Amino acid sequence: MRIATYITTLNAIFWYSTLEQTIRSALEFSDGVAVLDGGSVDGTLDLLKRLQREYGEDKLVFEDKRCPYKQLGIMSSAWRKNNARELAKRAFKPDWLMLMDDDEVFLEKNAWTLRELCEKYLKSDVDAIWLGTYHFYRSWWRVHGPPFYEGKVYVTKNLPEIKHDKVGSDRDALTGYRKVARHPEVKVYHYGWCRPDHVLAIKKFRQEIDWWGVDYWRKHQFYPKFTNPEKLIPFKGEHPQVMQPLIKEGWRWLPEFDERDTSLW
Repeated sequence: MRIATYITTLNAIFWYSTLEQTIRSALEFSDGVAVLDGGSVDGTLDLLKRLQREYGEDKLVFEDKRCPYKQLGIMSSAWRKNNARELAKRAFKPDWLMLMDDDEVFLEKNAWTLRELCEKYLKSDVDAIWLGTYHFYRSWWRVHGPPFYEGKVYVTKNLPEIKHDKVGSDRDALTGYRKVARHPEVKVYHYGWCRPDHVLAIKKFRQEIDWWGVDYWRKHQFYPKFTNPEKLIPFKGEHPQVMQPLIKEGWRWLPEFDERDTSLW
């Protein structure tokens, strides 16, 4: 049985994404990782070349391919993810495909659990596996509570009818699968909103344009605060080992999100 992971990225270094940690994490359970880069200009391609030299071309492949859609958004996301998926299929001929964004990491002790699940369902009519998610928010030690990614399916069989498509407002929507096995106890660690404040401000500005169009900020006032701290849940668990250097490094958070301020709780 073979599992391949596919990832899309664009200027991961500029955006403080966890691309390197994501790839290293994926190779804990995957037979190969395919990365589709959308035309990075910040050194991301050099990072991919370095990791490819370390792991070998039989473990990591990447392709620099720009999306034809001028504006980012749901359709461009589906295009990029489908191309990454096809790259993984060609390179590794997998039985299962694992979707990971460049800001997601897998806990090491769950790596073999995922392989065991894929082995368990390989000969069954289950063709998709739903996993749980921790959404870290403005701190390594706080998570935004559910519901999040309720419709996101991470793992699917290598079937031609399964693909990413525009479904409502879901950037990660996969269509074509029939039966899903839910395993919320197996968590993906999502660090997409756990970045330095200045990067989050830019991300917030860009995200609303991606979702609602170029006129959004002409009608709305921009503010850098994204949610109230009291809505966040303290995280008491362990982080993946590949994340430890970043966690020890520490980043600057706005005062109201400083995890040392216990008065918030």
